This record gives sequence, structure tokens and C-alpha cells, in this order.
Amino acid sequence: MGALMRSIDWTRTPVGAPGTWPQSLRTAVSILLESRFPMYIAWGPQLVQFYNDGYRPVLGATKHPAAMGHSAQSTFAESWHIIGPMFEGVRQGTAVGSVDWMLPLDRNGYLEECYFTYSYSPIRDESGGVGGVLVTLTETTGRVLGERRLRTLRDLAARVGAVKREQDAWREAAAALETNGFDIPFALLYRQGDAGPGLELVATTGWGQDTATPAALFGTDAASAAWPFAEATEAQGPRFVPDVQARFGPLPGGRWPEAPRTAWLFPITRAGAEHPYGFLVAGVSARRAPDDDYRGFLGLVADHIATALGNARAYEEEKKRAEALAELDRAKTAFFSNVSHEFRTPLTLMLGPIEDGLADARQPLPPAQRERQELVRRNGLRLQKLVNTLLDFARLEAGRARVSFVPTDLSALTVDLASNFDSAATAAGLTLRVDCPAIPEPVYVDPSLWEKVVLNLLSNAFKFTFTGEIRLALKWLGEQVELTVQDTGIGIPEEELPRVFERFHRVEGARGRSHEGTGIGLALVQELVHLHGGRVTVTSTLGQGSTFHVLLPTGSAHLPQKPGAKEPALPSTGIGPGAFLAELSQWSGPEPVAPRSTAHADTRILVVDDNADMRVYLTRLLEPRWSVEAVNEGGAALAAALARPPDLILSDVMMPGVNGLQLVQALRTDERTRAIPIILLSARAGEEATIAGLDSGADDYLVKPFSANELIARVNAQLTVARLRQEALLAERAHVAEAERLLEESRRATRLREETLAVVSHDLRSPLTAIRTATELLQRLPPESEATARARKQADAIRRSVDRMNRLIEDLLDLASIDTGTLAIEVRPQPVEELLRDARELFEPQAAEKGLGLVVEQEPGLTLWCDRERLLQALGNLLSNALKFTPAGGSLLLRVGSEPGTDDLRFTVADTGPGIPASVQPHLFDRYWHASQRRRDGHGLGLSITKGIVESHGGHVWVESEQGRGTAFHITLPREQRPRA
Repeated sequence: MGALMRSIDWTRTPVGAPGTWPQSLRTAVSILLESRFPMYIAWGPQLVQFYNDGYRPVLGATKHPAAMGHSAQSTFAESWHIIGPMFEGVRQGTAVGSVDWMLPLDRNGYLEECYFTYSYSPIRDESGGVGGVLVTLTETTGRVLGERRLRTLRDLAARVGAVKREQDAWREAAAALETNGFDIPFALLYRQGDAGPGLELVATTGWGQDTATPAALFGTDAASAAWPFAEATEAQGPRFVPDVQARFGPLPGGRWPEAPRTAWLFPITRAGAEHPYGFLVAGVSARRAPDDDYRGFLGLVADHIATALGNARAYEEEKKRAEALAELDRAKTAFFSNVSHEFRTPLTLMLGPIEDGLADARQPLPPAQRERQELVRRNGLRLQKLVNTLLDFARLEAGRARVSFVPTDLSALTVDLASNFDSAATAAGLTLRVDCPAIPEPVYVDPSLWEKVVLNLLSNAFKFTFTGEIRLALKWLGEQVELTVQDTGIGIPEEELPRVFERFHRVEGARGRSHEGTGIGLALVQELVHLHGGRVTVTSTLGQGSTFHVLLPTGSAHLPQKPGAKEPALPSTGIGPGAFLAELSQWSGPEPVAPRSTAHADTRILVVDDNADMRVYLTRLLEPRWSVEAVNEGGAALAAALARPPDLILSDVMMPGVNGLQLVQALRTDERTRAIPIILLSARAGEEATIAGLDSGADDYLVKPFSANELIARVNAQLTVARLRQEALLAERAHVAEAERLLEESRRATRLREETLAVVSHDLRSPLTAIRTATELLQRLPPESEATARARKQADAIRRSVDRMNRLIEDLLDLASIDTGTLAIEVRPQPVEELLRDARELFEPQAAEKGLGLVVEQEPGLTLWCDRERLLQALGNLLSNALKFTPAGGSLLLRVGSEPGTDDLRFTVADTGPGIPASVQPHLFDRYWHASQRRRDGHGLGLSITKGIVESHGGHVWVESEQGRGTAFHITLPREQRPRA
């Protein structure tokens, strides 16, 4: 600013020339110029202005530099009604100041909203009066705008954060934007349909009741034409609209009297969707520039709205899903109830006649038929137990469970129920201990429901206990009675304990006597205990066992009705201990079946199933045709298969421990069992289950129930395929062995050829050396007579033939080395210029002798890592070839340059000869091959050796030729190589 002050003619201003300035003004101006803080001086009655570099941004592009030396009133005419009285007050000796004071300034071509923290102070002159006004200030516009916009965002987040419906989110967002009419003079919120096209204006801000609104803002079609919605959707970003007044006329200015001139349009985007939720159109304050900060603020507004809409839609969708699931649950419960009732009639008609037949003493069944009928009865009772359990659950879910509380000798009832398990415990190798002493008074329970609690807990203990004991105890606690069922089984992982009583929940990977079960036994126990006003808990240590505690209240105060009162009875679903014991018998069941001798004992089938009845049934089906061995779980099956691989494995999928899929994977990873055909049996139907079974490596997948004929047909088909596969494998191995024998013979022949070639080459070189020495001696004879001259001429012909024979021997040796990969290559950095010089010196005389020109072109300064002699050999072969087939008067070209786009060098040897037919070119580098149109005076090895040398350098060689237009051979070599190890 000092330079600007010096450039002004102050004599034309009210303060006059600087030499006439009072000392007080000089001192103030000096301080102003030295300060880095924004400072401003208005001097004298006319308030002539001085300011420093720090103050310059306050004036902007409109007022600087014209403000220097001019009147404050003329500079700040647009806001003089505000600051004029302040200047006047300071001239009267009263200082003023304020924090974050708003002052509208026209400093960038429009009236701008500006904020300052300032101080106006009087400057005393030599007379003691006020000579001028000193203004010190800091512009706080950015901070004030930032805080105001942050408040808007916080208010927006608070309003929309808890909304649960989409329409509420739009409405609350508009209400939040309405509070900031400074930054958002008007806003339009459009909702877009899920399918894309179709917009609905759902909320507006800025329009009062008496404010007219252009129709184009509200009609869907007109709005789509007026605003760049399509561009914003395609770009997935905001679009600036610079001419809103031209489009729509004056629009609401919010808290400012001026109408907005521009607007921003933001898509309210949703992640992963092609179309946005909708759009935000926000007017830009006429008193602010639509800069990056403004755009960023409106972008955050759009993001907040998008988040709120996403949350609202997610809540609505979750609510709909919950309602749908509840309805589905109700429908499922009704279905279970109806189906269970429908099942009971045919089950009764099945089990009744079977039990009659088994009990018929007058016409007893034959042993084989009795065994079949007992199998049907056991599984019928199991099915009846499952149906009754589902029916119990359906009643509980529907709130239709009926409990008939009667005073019961709980100790005697519990002992009676537990005694049914004595024989099952003995068969399973377990000890059952029952400790149920008499208790002081009867307990109000529903005996049929208590029976289900005790039987389910004992059944669960048997299923997961393999050694040790099961202990059942009943203990009187005064206000409560406690039933404890403790086992020494596998235990339950700690993280699974909270979910033990969830219906359909099963502990993944838990080892049990069977994988069968619905996963609702313990859930039913919990529900039945709750009906009695009690609670059930479990404690467990993994690997040591589990303890279930059932606490029931004593007395009658907790009963929902007076003791003895009866509700309408529902049909009983109790079937007693028989069904539980029948199921236990299948878990322990018969021992695994050892292989039995049959007419087809040479074909063995391994049957794997944890259900004893299913093992017996499958064994009976298969035994008449094949030798059968049956085991009860996957681990035993794997051990049996590895010890003595069977011809086929028939395995259940759902088993404890190692299941069917894991068994298949284990068998497929072992070389001894990889080829064994495997058929999986499963109750899981459907395409996904079948694909999972086949993907695991099984050869076939059979869904229960299946017919005996279908099972036998599939087993027979897999055995046939396996036999054919084995025969094909043996044939393939024979072919491979024969191929390996022929390959070894070829290798021996190659080695023999190389050895023979080396010996023959050595034997040939010895006489050739003697012959060459003799010809050299003859050539030294003085040409004194005609006979001597003739002898020398003959000796020269002999020498040329010897040289040709030596080259042939060298070529044959090189070719053998190329074949075996032993071609000696000594790589060193070589100046390309020297390589070309040697080639020129060798071939230029030969070319001249035949009347040909030899042109050599190269890029200067090239270096190549290569074997110098081998590369000269390759180039020599190509040049010799060109010399041979180029007629007199033609020319040869040897060129070297960089290969475009790579770090390689390209060597080119070209001639003006007759060219090579296209049909011939693919064979040029084959050994011993001659083109029919070329002379056959060569041995046909030169180009083949050239290819071997080039490839030994990591390069490539090829030919380009047209008949009648000459031939060009190209070699590309990597510029940098390193010596071979």
C-alpha cells in the first residue's frame, strides 16, 4: 500500500501534500503501514481514507484501489446509513466496537453479507481534538457462516434422526431448512418413484401464504423440464442453475430482500441404487457467492436427508418384514396344528393294527415278519412323538395350551418316569442314578406336562452322554422344588448356553449319539416350565457335562385358577415313555454290521448311518447281491475305508461328528480312496441340497424316502461306472507307460546321435586339417611352370572345399548343442558399431565381387549385451543367404535400430532378390529344408541355426517377403542381458 500512496497526487485531496500533513497523521499512517493487522484511517471532516495491505481484502475488487485518498462516504455508500453515524460519534470523541457485526458491502459486484469484529477509535491531532478515525478489525464472515450452517445441520439431524416414516422425513427436513432463510432462501424437495420416472414435490420452504409460486415448480412435467434432474442423475452429483430468475421470475429471498439469482440442484442419492430418493433444489442467497463452501454445505444437507430417508425406509421395510414374519409364524403355527391333527388319524390306523398283530398270540407272526413290524412300530412311535411335539408347540404359540393343575406326589411321579430308562442306560453302558426322596407336600402340576419335561431332559442327557452317568434328583426348597438332571456328557460351549432353549437351535458340530432331532425338545421344556410358573436354567463345562435345573413354586398362590378348577380339556398329546425309549433304541441300537459272505463277496459296500433301523434296513436290501459292512458314524467309516477300501460307500448326510459331506471330502483327498464311488442319502430334498452333495465329491445323491428298487438300481449303476472307469484308467496307464518308453528311446537315440556326431566330427577334422595344410604348401610353390600353376589352382579349389566341410561340421555341432540346450553363449556388452564394422568387412568384398551394393545403417551409440561371435554367425548366415539369392545389380541392407515401444534392438537384413512365396515362409527355419525355387547347394541348416542363436539370446527372428519385391529378415534382441550362471 506504500507504493499506492506514493503514486497518488495528494495535493488534489482534502489532506493536501504529504509535506503539509500534521505530525499526528504522519505518525498514524506510519503505524498503519508497518502493521500486519488490518487497519484503516479516515482523516478530517471529509474522512479521507488510508489503509494497509491487511485491510485490502475488506474492500474487494470493487472498492480497491479507488478507495485510497477518497471519502469514506463515497466508498461505502451502500452501507453509509449504518456506519456514517458511527464515524460521526467517534469524531465527537466516543470510541465504538462490536463482535461479529454484520455489514453489507458491495465489494465484488453484489451486495455481500459480511461480518466483522471491529474497533473505531479517535486519533487526536496537535490541537487535542479528533483529527481522524482509526479502524482496526478482523473479518469473521467465514466463522459466522460456518457456525450458522453447522447449527442448521445439527437441527436437521435432530429433526430427522428419529423419524420412522418416509413422509415424516421429508416434512421434518423442510422444517429444519425453513429455520435458515439466510443461506437457504427457498428449497424444493422432490420425491422420485422407485422405478425412476415420475417426480412429486413433497415439501417446500421459503414461500409464505401470500407468496405466489410459479406453476413450473410444482407440476411434475414442467418441473422436469425446468430443472436439470436428468443431468444430476446421470452425473450422480449436483448441478448449478445460474439463471433461476430468467426461468421463473423473482423467487423468495428468505431473510434478505433480494431475490436469489442462482440455485443448486442435488440428487438425494441412495447407495447401490440407479435412481436417487429424490432431489433438493436450494436457492443461493443473493448476498453470497455460490462457492465451494456453499456447495459443500448444501451437499451435507442432501446427505443428511438421504441418510434420514434411508433409515426411514429401512425401518418401514423392517417393520413390514416383522409383520410378514409374524403373519408367517401364525400361518406356520396354524399349519402345524392342522397337519398334526391330520397326521394323528392315519398314525392311529397304522400303529393300532401293527400292535394288534404283534400282540396276537393265536396267530403269531413269523420271526422275519415280526422283526419288520417292530421296525415299523418303533418308527411310527417316533413319528407320533414328533407330531405331538409340534402340536404342543402350536398350542403354546396360539395361546391355547390348557394346564390342569392337580396336587401331585412329584417325587413318586418323577421316580416312575425315570425308572423306564434303566434298561436303556444299561444298554448304552451308562449308570442312571435317581435321587428323589419324599417331599413334605404335594406340588400342583399338570402330570402330563411334567411327564414331557422329565422325559425330554432325560432323553437329551442320553443323546449326548457316551460314558459315565446320568443323575436325576428332586429337592425340596420350601417355597420351591428343584429338579436336577446332570450328565457327564460332551458339555455345551459357553457361547452356546444363552441359545440352548431357543426353538430349532442346534449346536453346530456337537457330537451326539445321533444327528436326528428337531431342535425343539428343550424349547418345549422351557415353555412347559413357564406354564407352571417356574424357570429352567443350564450350567455346563465343555467336555465334562451339563446340568439342567428346573425350579417350580410350591403351594397354590401362583396358580391362574383355584385348585381343582378345570378348564375345557384338549385332546391329550402324551404318548408316555414308549416313544422316547423307541428313539433311544435307535441311537444305541445294534452294533455295526461286519461284512457277511454272499454270492458276490468280491464286491464290498460300506453302509454309514447313525440310525440303527436304517442300517439294518439297508443291509437287508443289499446283502442278497453284495458283501455289506455297516458302521454308525463318519469317523468309523473313514477308518474302515482307509483300512480296507470298499467298492462303494452308501452314506447318510446328517450324522454326529463327521457328517456325510465331510466324509466325502476326506475320502476324496486320500489317494487310496479317491476313486471309490459314493452315494449320499439324505432327508433334505431340493436342488440346493443335491448340488451341495454332488459338489462335495459324491457320485450320486438319493433323497429319502426312496424305493428299494431305486436304491439297488443306483448302486448297481455306480458299480458299473466304477468298473468301466477302472478299466479306462488301466488302459490309460498302459498308454502312458508306452509313451514314456518311446520318449526314453528317443532320448537315447538323441544322445547316441550327439555322441556319434562328436566322434565323426573329430575324425573328419583330422584328415581335413592335413589336407588343408597340404594345399597351403602347394599354393606356396613358385609359378615357374604350367604344371605348377595348375597344381596351385587345384589346391585352391581343394582348400575351398575343406573350408566348406569345416563349416558344415561346425553347423552340425551347433545344431546338436541347440537341440540339447547346451549352446555356449558368453554374453558381454558389445558396441553395435563394431559388430556392423566386422560384418561389413567380411561381406562387402563378396558383395562387390558379385556386383551387389551393401548398405549399412545404424543409430549411433548403441550397445548390446550379446555373444559377439554367435551374433556375427547369425548375421553372417542371413547375409550369406541374401548374397546367394540376390542377382547382380541388386543391393543388400544391414540396419540396426531401437524397436519402438520396447527396450529391444532390431537387426534387419534385406535384399532385392526374387522374394519368397508365402506358402514357403512358415518352413524357412526348419532344418534341412530347401525352397523348391531356390538352389539346393546349401545344407539347409543356416536359418535353423540362426533361430537357435537368436532364441538363446532371448530374442526373436522372422521373415517378411513378397515375390518379386525382395526379402527382409528381422531379429529383435533385448538390449540388456546378464551373463548366464
